[in-house]
Amino acid sequence: MRCRKAGFTLVELLVVIAIIAILIALLLPAIQKVREAARRMQCSNNLRQLGVAAHNHADAQKFFPSGGWGYLWIGDPDRGFGKAQPGGWIFSLLPYTENMQLWKMQAGRTASEKRTIGQRMVATPIGLFNCPSRRSGGPYPCIKSNDFYNIDKPPVIARSDYAGNGGTVVNEGAGPSSFQAAINYSWKTGHTGVIFVRSEIAPGKIPDGDTNTYLFGERYLNPDNYYSGEDAADDQGMYIGYDRDINRFAAEHLSLPGCEQQLLQQIEAAGSVFLGPWSAQPLGDYATGSNHTLPTGAWARARGGLAAADFVKCISWQQVTHRGFRRLAPVARAMADAESLAAHRRALEVRA
Repeated sequence: MRCRKAGFTLVELLVVIAIIAILIALLLPAIQKVREAARRMQCSNNLRQLGVAAHNHADAQKFFPSGGWGYLWIGDPDRGFGKAQPGGWIFSLLPYTENMQLWKMQAGRTASEKRTIGQRMVATPIGLFNCPSRRSGGPYPCIKSNDFYNIDKPPVIARSDYAGNGGTVVNEGAGPSSFQAAINYSWKTGHTGVIFVRSEIAPGKIPDGDTNTYLFGERYLNPDNYYSGEDAADDQGMYIGYDRDINRFAAEHLSLPGCEQQLLQQIEAAGSVFLGPWSAQPLGDYATGSNHTLPTGAWARARGGLAAADFVKCISWQQVTHRGFRRLAPVARAMADAESLAAHRRALEVRA
């Protein structure tokens, strides 16, 4: 009697392999979801820790961290906190996030020594200031061609994913060219928000209340430029003064692509509200003439002047249908090209 050896047939082996592949395909998305949930939790915890640090700063200095001077300035520990500090809110929070050694790296050094030491400081990433779902803090190549005012151009810089509330007034600039020039520098005023140029906003002085006001949050970045530094809002690093690299501003225009009717009654401040998926901001700008003027070749006249209605707070509500978008988009695109407004053109292209 012949003895048959136990084993798998080819068909049975293929079935087992197929079952294993299906199980892996089912498990991988679940694992990825768990990992992403953990990253979201860590990101939320980062923001919570930054909020605690900001309040510790306020307890010690009697105001929230200042916004600094401008995008060509780096923090200097010998300048202390508040209006005299050229660095932004991230630099001012270093002593309150267990990074005191990094904060005082340049302390007591000469101006020439600081120009070199500062290069090392700006290249130091801190995980607390980055969203783990997006990227690490680097460091990444510094592609800017200019030096900073108080340090030499660094080869690499660390970046943050979070921004402070700069209010509704966009006031970006390099700031005074030197400490001496800062003495009689003409600083712009009229800021809102909590963190802006030379701000010293004390707890309890925020009109809408501390608990009802945005302080820090994760800022938008073009995913194509997460690592390149080619985004104009992500090219200077995290230890600079006031700039959109570390500050963001309330929208003058508000887009509601889903036309969320339940939100309309809650909107209290906005220049223009664009409703629906086809209501791109450039169409509102060009079609209504709210921000741009279309040359008419003397076929139309405009008369200037102010009336009482110009001082009344109002919001314009704009909605464009698909048909209207198709008719207006080519003209708006041509005008965007004429004004070299790449963002306007892109807003039209993504809807085309």
